[in-house]
Amino acid sequence: MNGISRMKEIKMTENINTIYEDINNKLKRSGYRLTPQRQVTVETLIENNNELLIAEEIFIKVKNRNPSIGLATVYRTLDMLQELDIVKKIPYRDGMSRFDLVKSSNEYQTFYLLCQNCGKIEEIQEPILTDTEKRIEQEYRFKIMTRQLTFHGICQKCLKKEGYRSGE
Repeated sequence: MNGISRMKEIKMTENINTIYEDINNKLKRSGYRLTPQRQVTVETLIENNNELLIAEEIFIKVKNRNPSIGLATVYRTLDMLQELDIVKKIPYRDGMSRFDLVKSSNEYQTFYLLCQNCGKIEEIQEPILTDTEKRIEQEYRFKIMTRQLTFHGICQKCLKKEGYRSGE
């Protein structure tokens, strides 16, 4: 293994450990323990954080690591993690929701681009609502705990297939 690959592997391990510690601390602050079932679910989400998985896919990956875990336990864990804003539940055009691990250390907010043709979901990070959120909190004396925004449209690949030209 060359030096650059090893450095990337170390950095990725450090990031995974940091994410894991952040989640564990958030659970503790909210009065939850990181039970073995929650631990394997959280680890699975972290290890697959570059994918948007449905609950059943998460369950299969969790079950491979801990055969005693049931589907209901994974659903309850995902509901709790969503409630704590550790994961986001993203409705998808096939009726199945995908789960995305919230990257809490980001200064930008995460939003999603959902293609109405092929179903591709792209995650983008933009500071587009920062000023609006501040204004809402001040003007309405309302503490925003979480947000979710999905833009529905046609992705670049589908537009090219349809012969779409800029400016149309």
